[in-house]
Amino acid sequence: MESEQPRTVEQVQGLVSWIGAGRKLTQTGKVTLADARALVALLETGDTIDPAIGDRTFKTKSSQELYHLNLLVEWAKAARLLRVGSGRLVPVKKNARVLEDPERILDVLFEALPRIGEAVPSEVAAVAVELVSPSSPENDWVGKVRDYPLMGIPLYLLIDARQKTVTLFSRPDSTKYHRREDIEFGETLHIPEPFDFDLITTELLPY
Repeated sequence: MESEQPRTVEQVQGLVSWIGAGRKLTQTGKVTLADARALVALLETGDTIDPAIGDRTFKTKSSQELYHLNLLVEWAKAARLLRVGSGRLVPVKKNARVLEDPERILDVLFEALPRIGEAVPSEVAAVAVELVSPSSPENDWVGKVRDYPLMGIPLYLLIDARQKTVTLFSRPDSTKYHRREDIEFGETLHIPEPFDFDLITTELLPY
């Protein structure tokens, strides 16, 4: 899957294309294991199916065990590129044109980041996205910077429209984040794995 466009964009395009007219989901609303095996290889998600530790092989029993694939599917759903209907995962037809434009894909993926949390439990969440509250900025800048690493959330993206800045906290341990990156509105910030895309902030507006 070599391309000049961001890997995440290519994965989303590949996912929606592969889904085609729709794929049946399990009773719990997850991708079937057979489909997951095909998607992990096609999209190069990095998930390991039937992992081996020493001389033991641990059989993958559900696609829910495949973190990166699950995240990609939930992200595409949150971006309204895929939806669930009648027990099937299907493309959102009215948004099909979005998939033709990598920049529009990045836009809808960024807008969908906060909605991923609605489908992904906090203990496995890959990112928290917050817009600084004008009435209680200390909650976002202090309380959540303190709490999110304790919850094991790898990335905390904080958008401060008052200061026209975007801050990414990363590399947490059990006590704090060890890396902080700050940019101003109009600049570009790379969001690392498992998202792996460049966040362009030119359309963000201050209060």
